[in-house]
Amino acid sequence: MDSYGAILRHAREEKKISIETAAKETSITQHYLEALESENTEVFHGEAYVVGFLRNYAEYLNVDAARLTKLYHAALVQEAPVPEGLFEKPKPTYFVPAIVTSSIIVVTTVTLLI
Repeated sequence: MDSYGAILRHAREEKKISIETAAKETSITQHYLEALESENTEVFHGEAYVVGFLRNYAEYLNVDAARLTKLYHAALVQEAPVPEGLFEKPKPTYFVPAIVTSSIIVVTTVTLLI
């Protein structure tokens, strides 16, 4: 599956449009266009900016904006950390036999001493 950044870059290069020209014609700064093509979303102030610029840039390049948005959201899901409570750590099984064995030894020792 292609990434949304690669699709944008390929579409721009195929149309022989420089990143500077795309920035001027879309009114999106070159920094943000480069970030979209390299999929560096950390430079944006929020997800709404990423999605908005992604749609505008896709429409400018005549690329399916809905598909690119889905690819962006799929990438977010793949990169998201696993929620803390999703996987439970296995409880050690040696505690119960150790407690039972210790209790038997204590009870036996106390009964022998009495």
